[in-house]
This record gives sequence, structure tokens and C-alpha cells, in this order.
Amino acid sequence: MIGRPPRSTLFAYTTLFRSLDEANGIFESQLKWTVTAKTEDGEIAYVTECHQAGIFTLKGYDDETLNEMVKKACPQVLFPYLREAIGQMIAKGGFPSFYLPPVSIALMYENKNAVIDRSDSGATG
Repeated sequence: MIGRPPRSTLFAYTTLFRSLDEANGIFESQLKWTVTAKTEDGEIAYVTECHQAGIFTLKGYDDETLNEMVKKACPQVLFPYLREAIGQMIAKGGFPSFYLPPVSIALMYENKNAVIDRSDSGATG
């Protein structure tokens, strides 16, 4: 497998956040991204998981805007660093170069919530 690009690549991500000092507006945001590559035979070639975290000071925002900042803007700031780390881990593992394309975390978050909202909207009990 080493030397040939994988046949398929799957991605999964999670964003986590927590308040470290809410009175002073200090929050931690973490972006977790998993890349699973499979061979032509469907065998797993490799799984790479990276956690990138940052501490942010967010003051002067109303609750709704603060929620948007922590869930969308902070992870978007972290993404380029995570993207580079994933590419380096895969290359240092002896696999062909891998480039995780730029993405909009905010758009992915909104689409994920739209899917959840749609699945919940039809439930009547």
C-alpha cells in the first residue's frame, strides 16, 4: 500500500468547547478530525486522528453571538493548523502525500444542524 494513493478516504469531525473562565470570557475550543483511508480491496490503509485546541478570549458578545463564535469561528481558526498536522502525520507514516482541502467549519456546522433539525421535525411521538 505504501507508495500508492488510497482508493477512498473518509472524514469525520467533532467540535468541542468549554468555558475556562466565563467571567473573563475565556473559552477552550477543540477541533477533532479523523481521516480513514481504504485500499482498493476495502481494507483500512490508515486512520489518522488529530485534535487541535486553542484558548480564546471572547468578551462583549450577546449569548447567541458568543455561541456562534465558540462553535463556528474558533474551530475555523484552528482548522489550518489541524490540516497541516494531519498532512505531516500521514507523510511521516510513509504514506503518499495527503492534502486536506480547505473547508468552511461554519457551513459544515450549519448543514449538520439542518440534517438534525429535519430528522427531528417529523417526529410526532
